[in-house]
Amino acid sequence: MAVPPAPDVEPVSGEDADQQHESHDRSSTSPGFRLVLAVVLVLVLIGSLVTTGLLLASRTSAASGGLPGRVGALLSGENAVAAEREAVLSVATQFMLRVNTYGPEDLAEDGTMPDYRERVGELITPAFRADFEQQVGTAELTVAQAQLGRQAEIYGAGVSGMDADSATALVAGAFNLLIGHGGLLSFGHAMFFGSAGYITAHAVKVWGLPPELGLLAGVATCAGLAALAGAISIRRQGIYFAMITLAISQMLYFVYLRAPFTNGEDGIQSIPKGRMFGVLDLADTTVLYYVVLAGFILGTLAIYRTINSPFGQVLKSIRENEPRAISLGYRTTLYKYVAFILSGTLAGFAGSLKVFVVQNASLTDVHWSMSGEIVLITLLGGLGTLLGPLAGAFVIISSQHHLAEFGQWVTVLQGAIFIACVVAFRRGIVGELAKLLKISL
Repeated sequence: MAVPPAPDVEPVSGEDADQQHESHDRSSTSPGFRLVLAVVLVLVLIGSLVTTGLLLASRTSAASGGLPGRVGALLSGENAVAAEREAVLSVATQFMLRVNTYGPEDLAEDGTMPDYRERVGELITPAFRADFEQQVGTAELTVAQAQLGRQAEIYGAGVSGMDADSATALVAGAFNLLIGHGGLLSFGHAMFFGSAGYITAHAVKVWGLPPELGLLAGVATCAGLAALAGAISIRRQGIYFAMITLAISQMLYFVYLRAPFTNGEDGIQSIPKGRMFGVLDLADTTVLYYVVLAGFILGTLAIYRTINSPFGQVLKSIRENEPRAISLGYRTTLYKYVAFILSGTLAGFAGSLKVFVVQNASLTDVHWSMSGEIVLITLLGGLGTLLGPLAGAFVIISSQHHLAEFGQWVTVLQGAIFIACVVAFRRGIVGELAKLLKISL
């Protein structure tokens, strides 16, 4: 049987392929759809502002004589804004002092702290009460078993929050190095983040190592763990690679849950900060802030140097067209393996830094939800960009803080933000901005 000749097919150059890709993106998201989505987002924003205004008005009505009273004070020339700010700051200070101050003297015979619960309960809202009831049991158990207390430090609480957020942004940057430039989607980066925390906490608290050696122990452990996990998963691609990393991460989660040195669900708490290099007193909040800041800058510079090195350029070519890279003689598996180890090591570095900030290592940082949050931050900020993880971390973490009033609805709102950005801005926040300005971010 005669075989009909194959139709003539012209090869598609790189520029033509890019043009076809751009045209596909433009066709897949029509201008009408973007307009409708923009209108919906504006309406949601207006509704959120109105709701927030009503909540603030209802919350401050008792202190200021209601909304008419505040309007009258404004019209009469009184400095109502400054007075209201002072009132809010006073309440916030009292809240921080009460929620972060407790000790053995608050314990009752049944092992609870009723006076502490009452002091905090006078200031918290119903949305916060559920979270407080979940956490107060851990505090009571810690005080009852170890006779350890806690003394609030308002300035330190704010600085610690910024340091912990910096660690989250750094691990997102490490993940972006793997997926944005290597094309490898990992659902198990939490195992590096949390493992480094456990090792560093154990080394500092139990072995008595100084902070720098504890930090080194956590990073070295994660480097070895990344080498082992990469050797198992790196020869797979796509969803198979993602599922293998997730499986390894979940296996480690249950190991840490049962391991004696992690204290199970209680975690490793009251970790001493010590003096780094015998000079830097990490117990000083200001010193700790600058140490974490220096670590964050160092990690970001390491990512930047990796991306802009010959290794990074080859890694990008593998992401774009792996068969072509193989035809040019590159050992693509080895390049991806090294990128996986680098990413895991940097994620472990971020986890070790966080331990000195929060002074505890728990299962939260090893759970798969942490890996999901890292993926969300990276995709929202923009894949393959240096500043993308920073922007994504800012949006996600700030929404968690500022939308805490809505309780569990925060996750729903974050999901809505993520869907809107993926649908309308596929390159992420920084990616779209870089395209608009025609610069590299």
